[in-house]
Amino acid sequence: MTALLALALSLTLSPEAAHARQGPLLFGSGSSTFLLVGPAGPGDTLRIARVRVRHLELPESRTFDDAEYRLVVDVPPAIRPGQQLAGALWRFGAESPEGRKMSDGVRVELEREDQVAPVSGRGLAYRALGTPDRMYLAHAGTGFAQVIRVQPASEVEIPPGGVAVRVDRPSQEPATRLLPGEYARVVLGEGRTVRVTVASEIWFAGATH
Repeated sequence: MTALLALALSLTLSPEAAHARQGPLLFGSGSSTFLLVGPAGPGDTLRIARVRVRHLELPESRTFDDAEYRLVVDVPPAIRPGQQLAGALWRFGAESPEGRKMSDGVRVELEREDQVAPVSGRGLAYRALGTPDRMYLAHAGTGFAQVIRVQPASEVEIPPGGVAVRVDRPSQEPATRLLPGEYARVVLGEGRTVRVTVASEIWFAGATH
């Protein structure tokens, strides 16, 4: 979402919805559910916590990739495994751009936190998180920051803390983001090349000038 569009939407939101929109972004499903802790944007280190959602109306198989979900909680500067946070869960999307509160008292259990440091220079680097059947790539750059979901064409192994990913493009090519529907060759860790398809863009923040 562009800064201009975000500003336009914020002007149409109720004070409660506008406050919720500033909360951490919840995405993923099952054992690959994450909380993107703000503030987050170009040049920032992304804090991404793996979590478990605990709520009677939200089964573990529930996906949070079909819209923008925000959890109204204050995340501490340091996360301890097993720590729990609780707050209202809001949904923003095409059907409810003004925001809709789904439920109060949604608890998340924090399992671990990983940080994706900003990268600069040529090329395009991400960090892979999740599981082979629900794989996400997070990019923290000076020009833009992004989280996407991808489908690998072959079996991959992702350690709990994720693995560094480099998009296999010519070195002189500028670092433009991967878009939904795009195919790309990525290099995992020390050198294994895998072809992935971008299934969806979970979150995007571009630099403002």
